[in-house]
Amino acid sequence: PIFGIYCKEAFKSLTSQQKRYAYHLYKASWYGYLISFYQRSYEGPALTYLLHQVFKKEKPTDLKGKLKQNQFNDDQINKIYAYCAAIFGMAAPYRSTGEKKYIPEVSKDQFETFMKTSKAYQENTETFNTIWKSIEKEVYALEQPYREIGFPNIAKGLSPYYSVNLTEQEAEAVEKFLTSKGMYYRNCLLYTSPSPRDRQKSRMPSSA
Repeated sequence: PIFGIYCKEAFKSLTSQQKRYAYHLYKASWYGYLISFYQRSYEGPALTYLLHQVFKKEKPTDLKGKLKQNQFNDDQINKIYAYCAAIFGMAAPYRSTGEKKYIPEVSKDQFETFMKTSKAYQENTETFNTIWKSIEKEVYALEQPYREIGFPNIAKGLSPYYSVNLTEQEAEAVEKFLTSKGMYYRNCLLYTSPSPRDRQKSRMPSSA
């Protein structure tokens, strides 16, 4: 499910100005991508860190051989890799359309074994265990409010887009205002201030 993009020759053909433009666009996109993990779910940043460490230390093909020695079959490995690819692609364990949650199609024990089989885990066992223990419930939770991105105040879902005391009606009003100013509300964090004079506030993480 993961394919490399080979652009070395194409990049060489660009002018110096085009190369600088492409480089800085890439850097901005990368940091914006990292922000997305924090915007969409509690477990996203930590889960992504663990998976990134796993595939940073060894090739998927090498890890696959080790998993087979641990009695994993091709179907189980493909399901694990598909989940990892989805996390990297969608920047969260939530679908980009409909914002419903997805979880690994293998048991929690099997997913833990997958990580423990990796070279990254063997080199940094204590850190892996600590991080995984802090998010394992959320990774596999499908009950409300974990099932979808929504408004915490009505127990419909969870979302770092909004503060826990922001209502759906307030969010809609702020979103209309931001749209009128040419701003996309999901590039911002909306929250309710305790001050009655300045009730709704919007912050743009990318400008922090």
